[in-house]
Amino acid sequence: GFRHVQRSDDLYRIIIFSLDRIQEPLLVLFSQVDQAVDSSPGDAAQLKLRMESLRLITSIYFSLVYQDLPAYFEDHMKEWMTGFSKYLQYKNPILVDNDEEDEPGPIDKLQAAIIDVLKLFAERDEEPFQ
Repeated sequence: GFRHVQRSDDLYRIIIFSLDRIQEPLLVLFSQVDQAVDSSPGDAAQLKLRMESLRLITSIYFSLVYQDLPAYFEDHMKEWMTGFSKYLQYKNPILVDNDEEDEPGPIDKLQAAIIDVLKLFAERDEEPFQ
C-alpha cells in the first residue's frame, strides 16, 4: 500500500497510475457487493464473504486516500460515506457467533476498516468533517 511510504514525486506518479485504473471500478464493485448483501440477508455463508469483500475494498480505498484525497473520491464522497454509514449501523444476527466473544466477526472487521478511513479524514479535516 501507499500508507508507509514517504511522499515523493515517484510515489504520486504510482498513485495516479493506480487511481486511473482502479478508482471507478472500486466504487462500482463496492456498490455491487453492497447490493448483493441486501439481496441475501439470510445466507450466512454468502454474507461472510461479502462482508470480507467490503472490508478489503475499504482497505484498498484507505490506501488510495491515505496520502491525499484524489478528486474522483472527493467527487464521489457521498456514495462512499453513505455505504460506510450503512455498515457502521449494520446488524444481522446470523453473522454473530456468540461462542466467539473475543474474536471480531465479519461485521466488526468491516466496521474497524471503515473507522480507520473516518479517523484518517477526521485527522486531516477532510470534507465529511468540515
